[in-house]
Amino acid sequence: MQYTSCGFRLRFWWLVRQPFRIHWLFYVGFACITSTPETQAQQSYLPIASNPSERQLLIPYFSNGKWGYCDTLGKVLVPPTFDSVGFYNVDPTSSTALAVYKERGHLGLISSQINVVIPAEFDEINIESMDQYIIVRKQKKLGIYNNVGALIKPPIYDSLVTYFNEFGILAKKGKKMGAFSLEGAEIIPFEYDHIEPYITFDNSPPIVFAFKKQTCFQITKDGKRTKVDKPAPPVLVEEVLPGRRNTANSTPDPMDATMRQLMEQYALDSIFKDNANWPYYITRKNNLFGAISRINQAVAFEPQYDSIKAVLQCGLAPICPSFKTGVLFNVQKDKQCGIVGDANQVILPIQYDNVRFSREGVKFYKNGLTGLIMFHSDYPIIYPKYESIDQSATLVVRRGQYFIVYRVKTKGKWVFIGENGVEYFAF
Repeated sequence: MQYTSCGFRLRFWWLVRQPFRIHWLFYVGFACITSTPETQAQQSYLPIASNPSERQLLIPYFSNGKWGYCDTLGKVLVPPTFDSVGFYNVDPTSSTALAVYKERGHLGLISSQINVVIPAEFDEINIESMDQYIIVRKQKKLGIYNNVGALIKPPIYDSLVTYFNEFGILAKKGKKMGAFSLEGAEIIPFEYDHIEPYITFDNSPPIVFAFKKQTCFQITKDGKRTKVDKPAPPVLVEEVLPGRRNTANSTPDPMDATMRQLMEQYALDSIFKDNANWPYYITRKNNLFGAISRINQAVAFEPQYDSIKAVLQCGLAPICPSFKTGVLFNVQKDKQCGIVGDANQVILPIQYDNVRFSREGVKFYKNGLTGLIMFHSDYPIIYPKYESIDQSATLVVRRGQYFIVYRVKTKGKWVFIGENGVEYFAF
């Protein structure tokens, strides 16, 4: 299983009615989880885009128990003949594009030309470190390939440390550790009890400290070994300026003069805020809740809801461009939930069992089924028809433009749909 990371940043304010507090929650990024495919054909199913900046997208497509690939409109590009397929790690028009496939319970890799790069004989495959190499696992042992499928080392190691790329790959075999380059050449022989990378904060060449029994050796990248006493690790010291104090967690006056004036002006029972950056006051009158803009001190909407469960804002850019609002209020009335904007415009009618903000967008639920309003998208709302919806992949269309694919569960099967609402499956 391959994990790829990319992301966005959203700012959430969660509101709880009793006691009424405002909390910050940040989502930074999202995980893209890929699955697997099988392969036989040698021909290319992949049309190359006429404009080099336009990227042909291959999306896993399911039909009759088999998987293939389709485009964003659901047009089948690779017939569904595989046991399982995954998303490509890079632009499919690239010569290094790879996807995981599964055959008879084991994993391998195919290219975008649907050629076998690594045969399906492994329990796990991970494409690592900017796609420079591929880690495979077979019967609890690890091996490594390069990004074009050439074997560097077979799966004979108990562990691999790949983040120290300047030095190569640190590995453990049995009870001994050593290191080899990305070409497979041995840098440090497998005779040491323990090896520790030493991170330098200048332009010094990379070194490691290798331990054999009670003896410590300093080893350079060219394999030169020197017996040394183990030095103390570098310590990062944060400078503290005199007279400066941490104000990040300071709490503002819960009832300032402006709030008192607004409370009297609108005859409110109470008014709430928690942070100087909070753009709205939440108001309460006769046990109903509303909102007042802090910027122009005008009523956004009168107290009329049983609760305001959460508020979401994303800078100056509208969250839902078609609704022309940068703020969403998750409101509840008569045990039904919905979404209104900063001028009380109805974005989602108050008729759903539950509504919650998530990294995928605004999820809303009815009779056990899930729908979705996508952030920063002009595509229509996806109304409740799936058992579950999770964001699965963000595909690059061109520089600065992306297409999001969601994993959905329907009829007990996990399949995919696009942010355009197109279903990439047929039962």
